[in-house]
Amino acid sequence: MLRHVSEIVRSDERILIVGKKVPQLMSLLSARLEQYDVAIQKADALPPSYTRFQRIFFLASKPPSDLYIPSAIKVIVVLIKPHGKVISIPPTKKNMKFILISSENITDDELTQLLWFSVSMSSETTLDLRTKRLRLRERSAVKSKTSSIFLRRRVSRAFMLIFMAVCFGYLVPLVPSTLMHISMLDASLKNNYVQVAQLRPMSSFLTNASAILFIPARPLYSLFSVSLFPESFIQLNTHIENYLEATRNLAQAEQRLLQSFNASSSSSFPNYKQILAQIDKANNQTHDYLERIITNLPNHPSLESLHTGLKNKELVSDKITKALPIATSFTNSPANQILMLLVVNNARVRGSGGVIDSVGIIKIRDHRIISSQFFSAKQLEPKDFNLETVAPILVSDTPGEINMLNDATTSVDLYDAQNKIVENISSILQGERPTTTLLITTTALQNILSVFPALQLNDNREIITSENISIKQQLYGSDPIFFPAVLDRISQTLGTVDPSAFLSAIITSLNEKQLAILSRQPDIQKMLDGLYWSGKTIAPKCISSSNCINDYLFSVDQDLSSRKGPAYIQKSESKSVRFINSTTLESTVRILWKNESPLSATQGGNYQIYTQLLLPQTSKVTQITKNNVLVEEVDTLTGQYNILGLYLEVSPRQATELSITYTMPARLRDSTNYQLITQKQIGSFTSNFSFDLIVPETYELNSKNIDAVVNSQRISYNDILNTDKLFFVVLKKKD
Repeated sequence: MLRHVSEIVRSDERILIVGKKVPQLMSLLSARLEQYDVAIQKADALPPSYTRFQRIFFLASKPPSDLYIPSAIKVIVVLIKPHGKVISIPPTKKNMKFILISSENITDDELTQLLWFSVSMSSETTLDLRTKRLRLRERSAVKSKTSSIFLRRRVSRAFMLIFMAVCFGYLVPLVPSTLMHISMLDASLKNNYVQVAQLRPMSSFLTNASAILFIPARPLYSLFSVSLFPESFIQLNTHIENYLEATRNLAQAEQRLLQSFNASSSSSFPNYKQILAQIDKANNQTHDYLERIITNLPNHPSLESLHTGLKNKELVSDKITKALPIATSFTNSPANQILMLLVVNNARVRGSGGVIDSVGIIKIRDHRIISSQFFSAKQLEPKDFNLETVAPILVSDTPGEINMLNDATTSVDLYDAQNKIVENISSILQGERPTTTLLITTTALQNILSVFPALQLNDNREIITSENISIKQQLYGSDPIFFPAVLDRISQTLGTVDPSAFLSAIITSLNEKQLAILSRQPDIQKMLDGLYWSGKTIAPKCISSSNCINDYLFSVDQDLSSRKGPAYIQKSESKSVRFINSTTLESTVRILWKNESPLSATQGGNYQIYTQLLLPQTSKVTQITKNNVLVEEVDTLTGQYNILGLYLEVSPRQATELSITYTMPARLRDSTNYQLITQKQIGSFTSNFSFDLIVPETYELNSKNIDAVVNSQRISYNDILNTDKLFFVVLKKKD
């Protein structure tokens, strides 16, 4: 640390300034010293004799190597050295001081500091005058550099922000838009249209914003071939928007259709053709956008249920597309029509539905209902009714009561059952025949009533719901006024329910054979047969004209129990197929019934059934076993099918398995088509179904229409039998 103790320069002091090649510094120093009235001598080098000088200023660019000056003489070495240069200062003597400056051109302040340090009594021996100037210069340079850096950073950040905004700005509205649309889509599948209406304005705005913001970014994304990803999400949102709009239009058209049923009895006749055309247009749009949504929607586990719901909607849309021509044909039907409505209780299943509770005869003129009559089965039962003409395969000693009209549905074909019913109620029909027959089971009523609120019947003040309709049917099914009252309340309330849910319940019931329709109009009947909605047995016919093996399976149960059996019965079917040789196929059909009823139950108990199995006409049964015991006696009937029938019982908490093995001609060629048609019994509950096909080692699977597991030479399929199914497999001979 400098101590500001100074000595007074004597006026007679002589000072020597030694410097070479520093004329500017020498002049500045000598001029300042002359102000103090001292004797000054300048020299380029140290003279031979310098003892007469009291103070010597030695100006140089490097420290002197050998400077032997008596201690009585003060020596001040001024070194000119730019900052950053390393200076090695030799050990100093008490009479020597070193001053460092950066250049000759020093300021007055620096010169003053130099002189004061020269004459001060401070113990410090070195003074660096370069520091202050350096700091000033460094600060200025740093400030300038910092400003430049900050400017570049700001420009860079601004550019980066603009770049990020251009490249990724569309994500800001796209992400919430996508989440909102997926939520809306899920809500629409659950018929929560309130949520859809709430989210739609904001979601639409965000979709449009994301599409606009993506326009400047698209060229860059296309350059790197990644534009498909954001475009697919933008398109997904757009497709969902269009789909929701199409479903809204479809719902409105369906609502007008349902409301028109009440108006059909008024003077103002609704334009059914126009309404059906609107439904057709909206449904086609819905189906189109559904396909696009399914294509663009990511296959993520969290969206699995959504995918399933959309595919189910697509199936319903397909069915509506196929059903609309039928509905349109009905509008072109003759002005005078008779509808026969068969209300059956499938709690006691029969070959073509269940036990008949009521028969309704509804007359229509100019598309308006002019009269309707309902009769219980007992009211219509003729005394000479002969079951053998209805179901000749049933033997006369079969246990149970099967001798009344309500058992006419023991026929496995609804068409045959209808004809027999018409013959026995001809007096009521007054010689006319129904133009349309509609069979509806208790399960179908449950499906339909599930979309309605609780219905109160005015006459008897009964509350009808989907949960209690089965019980109510057991109590009041024989009452001829019960079902008209139910149908009347359904008709009155029809305009208030969700039309999509109502039509979905109808189509589900038709698909699962809980509803069946027959028509005397050939074109309508053909369409009904093609949709498997008619309840008729399917004529075994190959869909391919090439070499085809045509197989068929139809398992039919006739419930002979006096109690509610099927509710406790778990039924499963399996069919395994193998080729014995190049000309013969062998099939084994196994049917298992499990009786889950409690031993003490008032409902349930022993399950008594007469079971029938319809097989191909060319089949030859080789073995029948029941619980692994050979069955010797069975009822047989040969015609369009080979029909087997036998009686069996299943005790509570027990199971019974029936196994039938048969062969049939099956010629294997280079390419062979194997086809299996399996039908579901009308009114029956869903059963498990499995199918195995063992492919010969010299053949391989070429194609199939089922989602089956292929393992080596085996094709395995497991599903539920809830409707008629067609299995088609193409086998190709190996090279």
